[in-house]
Amino acid sequence: DILQKVLWLPKVEVWPTVPVSNATMANQNDSAALLTSGDDEPVEVVTIFGRKYSWVQRFATPKAFVALLTLFSFSQSMLISGFLPNSITSIQRQFGLSGTQMGALVGVYDGTVAVAALALTHYAHRTHTPRWLARGMISFALGCIIFLLPLIVGQRYRPGSVAVSELCDGASDGAACQSHESHMFILFLLGMIVLGLGSTPIYTIGLTYLDDNISPQYLSMTLGVFYSANALGPAIGYLMGGAMLDVYVYPGDEPERLSPKSEGWVGAWWVGFTCPLVICTLVFSLFYLVPKHLPNTAWIRALHNKHTASSGKLSFAASVKRLVSNPTWVGVAIGNLCDVALVSGVGNFLPAFVETQFHLTSSKASFLSGVCVVTGVTAGMVLGGILPRYFKWSAKQIARAMFIFSMIDVPLLALLLIQCDNTELAGLNTPYAVPPLPNMSIWQGCQPACGCDTLAYNPVCDKSSGITFYSPCAAGCLSLAGTGDYTNCSCVPDNANTSGMLASLTTGKCKADCKTMPVFLLLLFAAMMMLLINTVPITQVHLRCVEQELRSFGLGVASFMSRILGATVAPICVGLLMDQACALWQTQCTGDRGSCYEYHNKQMGNSLFVVTVCIKGVSTLAYGVGWQYFPKERDEPYEAANGKDAGEVHELDDRSEA
Repeated sequence: DILQKVLWLPKVEVWPTVPVSNATMANQNDSAALLTSGDDEPVEVVTIFGRKYSWVQRFATPKAFVALLTLFSFSQSMLISGFLPNSITSIQRQFGLSGTQMGALVGVYDGTVAVAALALTHYAHRTHTPRWLARGMISFALGCIIFLLPLIVGQRYRPGSVAVSELCDGASDGAACQSHESHMFILFLLGMIVLGLGSTPIYTIGLTYLDDNISPQYLSMTLGVFYSANALGPAIGYLMGGAMLDVYVYPGDEPERLSPKSEGWVGAWWVGFTCPLVICTLVFSLFYLVPKHLPNTAWIRALHNKHTASSGKLSFAASVKRLVSNPTWVGVAIGNLCDVALVSGVGNFLPAFVETQFHLTSSKASFLSGVCVVTGVTAGMVLGGILPRYFKWSAKQIARAMFIFSMIDVPLLALLLIQCDNTELAGLNTPYAVPPLPNMSIWQGCQPACGCDTLAYNPVCDKSSGITFYSPCAAGCLSLAGTGDYTNCSCVPDNANTSGMLASLTTGKCKADCKTMPVFLLLLFAAMMMLLINTVPITQVHLRCVEQELRSFGLGVASFMSRILGATVAPICVGLLMDQACALWQTQCTGDRGSCYEYHNKQMGNSLFVVTVCIKGVSTLAYGVGWQYFPKERDEPYEAANGKDAGEVHELDDRSEA
């Protein structure tokens, strides 16, 4: 292996084969010979420069491998599901990327993982899985470096000045557009592709390695720990990412009069990429210390093979045909696809939904929704790992539980019907006290002489009436008080057409009286818990419902389906749904339409509810099909653990630990 020679990585030596018969254990020196099913299996010992070290052999244990795989998964989820979503706005602002381009980056990542998973799971499961995980970590670190290149080689970011007057003084003459380095998009695109390649081994051949080397009695608990740590990554990524965005992109070199509340502020988004880079750089070589098969685990593979008729190596087309002809695999794959679509589609827009419906600030909406989602996801994954072991469910019983959990989740989606009234925005859904001239836009206010600019969206609130205005200029405000309030506003109802004009407005939109948020958050927690409780069971059923030689490939195809049709397509569809509910669009300095300022709350909530219920309904039916048509002959290993052949499982497990 060239990489091992260049980086001086550990070398794996294979000890001479120890002949053993079925259900026979032998010892050789300080390592146990492996139980085989008719064939001899060599024992691997990792050496460094030809020398064997006792501390190196400590990595040839299930706990060590689970720790390494969990750390890799934690780093990946922290970046992709935590840091990156938080950094989108700052990256867009610094490099002038559009929302479509940022969406393309996310789509390219998921598409890369989907395509790579097909090839990797079909061929790599026959080779050395820990080495593929090491290469994945190297690729992930390289992807972080490529993604950071625009910050290093690009021009230094300088916030542009926008020539917009906030007050009604007739001084606005348009806005000065700022040029950006949009050609850096190619580097970002390449970085996401490499990140996707690096992420692929984690949830495909990595999980298969766990199934081959972890006792069936402890597999569900192990997967629960793995997925719980995976859910912790986004939580830490969101918290750290939010804190880092309050730091300027060039720490200690902030321009004057620029703060995190300023429109031109760019946070230190790059910090989120350096953390996984450091972790992967320090940890990847440890995967080379893990052998192809862990000692004393051949009995697990023998147990799997006992109930699986081996048909030899299958071609790609034959493997696909075998999968699609398995109703359980197809049902669980479709159900998982729908669940991924819900998480990826609605999840990306959840903070915006909470912010709009309950009239919160972006930071508060992200915090509240993030806490509920993360705690719900973690609780669901932990329960999904504990329940099968606690109740000693067979594989078919696990499939039945998935169907029941999915049914429970459907009525919980009614949380999307918990809605609040729209903000009363003058000129949009509430008339101005002073009727404006015909054909005047909302941003022009009631006084055409003010010369208001469409780019200056800076909502202000009249607390006495509860009406929000597009900007101080649109409210006809003539001055700014030392307290930060805008005064002498001619469009305010109580002071319209008067000479005093003593009204004052505060910055920000008026807060509506909506007290249903606690109920929404409670249902959100429950819905996320019941949605993600199937995460661990899905993996177990996928591994048990197909032949031994199709397990890795089956996971890869299922991952491909969920990535392409769920994680890639769903956010685009939900985004279109949100766009249709938009009531007020941003107008960019080039005249193009930008992001949405205000939504029709009821239209947005109702349309999302209909779509999510339909998707979850399909998911529930698919899980039901998977349960009803589960192949009985492949339910044997888990039925054995429940008592039918319990003696065989416990005997093999005990003798392997001897």
